[in-house]
Formats: sequence, C-alpha cells, structure tokens
Amino acid sequence: MKLNKLNKGAGGAARSRGRASLKAQTRQLYRDRIIDAAEQVFVKRGLAGTRMSDVAAECGLATGTLYNYFANRDTLLSSLLERRLDQLVAAVGAAAEAESTAPHRDRLVAVVRASFQHFESHRALFTVLAGGGIPGKHMRRCMDAQRDYQAAFAEPLGRAAADGFLRADIPISAQADFLTGAVHGVVRGWARQEGALNLVDQAQAVVDLFLRGASTQP
Repeated sequence: MKLNKLNKGAGGAARSRGRASLKAQTRQLYRDRIIDAAEQVFVKRGLAGTRMSDVAAECGLATGTLYNYFANRDTLLSSLLERRLDQLVAAVGAAAEAESTAPHRDRLVAVVRASFQHFESHRALFTVLAGGGIPGKHMRRCMDAQRDYQAAFAEPLGRAAADGFLRADIPISAQADFLTGAVHGVVRGWARQEGALNLVDQAQAVVDLFLRGASTQP
C-alpha cells in the first residue's frame, strides 16, 4: 500500500512538472509572438510613437492580455533589444564554432558575415535604432551586449594571434574593438542608405581592411 502511494505521489509530481513546463513553454511562445509584433510596430511608428494597444492589435491580442507579459512599453522595448542583441552574439559564436577548423581569414569573414546577416534580417529595426532616440535607460543593456559581442570576436582573434597569424604585440581586446568598430561603421553607413548597400557582401572587404589596412604601400 505504501509503495502504491509512493508511486502515485511520484506520478503526480511528474505530471505537475509536465504541466508547469508546458505552461512555461506556452508563455514563452506568447512572449516571442509579442516581441516580434512589437518590432514591426516600433519600425512603423517609431520608438516614441508606439503604444501598447498598437502592439496588441499587431499580434491579435487584447491590450489587457499584453500587460500579463510586459508591464509597459519600456519593458517591451527592453525585451526586444535584449532578444535581438542576444541573437546577434549567438550568431557570431555559432559562426566561429562552425568554422573552427577553417583558415583564420575565412573564420573571421564568417563571423563578420554572421553579424551582417543578422543586421540584414532585422534591417528595418536596426535602421530605426541607428537613427538614435534609444532611451538612456536601455543604453546599459546595449553596452553589456557590446561587451558580449566583442568577447565573441575575441575567441577567433585570440586563436589567430596564438598561431602567429595576427600581431601579438596588440592586445586581443584592442583588436576586437577595432574589428567590431569597423563592422558597426559599415552598418551605420548601410542604415543611412536605407539598406541600398548589400551588407553581407561587405564581410570580406571589412576583414581584408582589418588584416592588411587600406594602403597600397608596403
């Protein structure tokens, strides 16, 4: 009898965990749906002109339902920025891992290309962000993401330096700053041209400039 009770108790606990997991997954799906809808609305209406009711209409939810997931517009914007920046860092890390056995130049091109592909995938949003107007309260998260982004570049750069492919007298952190700065500079120019430039095609040129410089002289 006691064993049966124990088995029933274990089964009940497992079912409770299963229900809790399903509930968490469902909640995350709704959050993702809302964040994707918010991106579209922020693009159309701007960061300051977006209302929670606009986002609710975009994703087909009641405005009250939206507040069950995000306290206000600022919280929603913060979540959107965090999600896209985390995806950018993950894309760079995945590209570096996928090309871990490739020649160093090719590996650097792969991580720069992964960056550009992410910006291209969310072109409208990053064009809006490049125009400025991000509230100061969100800038800290952007700065944290920038550090994570530079750290993702530091791994392939560090390996290249260890193999003698890059100069060892320049700290890897400085090299990562330089290369990610070049990436961001190209992205800003691309945003000003409203995406007319094919961003992904610039990856090799950015890496070649980083490795060889712009001069034709020795």
